[in-house]
Amino acid sequence: MSIAISAPRRSAGITPLHAVIGLALPLLPAVFRLVKDARAAKASAALAPLAEGTRWFEPGQRDVTYEDILVPYLLREATFTIVDSHIKTFRQIRNLRELILAVASHPDGGPHDVHIVTARATGGIDWEYGQAKALIALQEELVEHGIKLCVSFDESNHDRWIETSKWRVLLGKGLDFWDAKSCHDTPQELRSIAKRFAITYYLTDK
Repeated sequence: MSIAISAPRRSAGITPLHAVIGLALPLLPAVFRLVKDARAAKASAALAPLAEGTRWFEPGQRDVTYEDILVPYLLREATFTIVDSHIKTFRQIRNLRELILAVASHPDGGPHDVHIVTARATGGIDWEYGQAKALIALQEELVEHGIKLCVSFDESNHDRWIETSKWRVLLGKGLDFWDAKSCHDTPQELRSIAKRFAITYYLTDK
């Protein structure tokens, strides 16, 4: 007994796959050029002259990243200091990690030394142990990137800021400004701002 296999019928109005591919191929160079130009523009913007002033951010706002609001001010710096008393929890230390690695991985060069001034975790010995363990793990990871992370504790600071050889960046809400519910394994671009805050940029090397 033989079974005859006939070619499948072509449904009316459906373009064959090879035809779609044939139409798309000529467009690929243009797409690649657009991507390349977008990346070049972003890199150029990061290297453009930086301005003093204040930027405000609103609750629910998205597409706010360290690469946009902080990294340009930290490039070409051998060292910088971050003062933020709220680098205590796993999420807050993860934020710190993201910022430092964003600077370190930039083509224009990152730091060799980063100094963190924060406060000890409250809530008991388990919280303090968890904070110390996470910070030590971050120190060990950054060594592989050629970065020395120094951590000191000072309970007297209220304000939060970043200091470089040229800039003082006042962090209205510190590094932890996203809504915690939007931060679980989510790219920074998709996280939402928790509360209104401002960042002010002062040029100290005039």
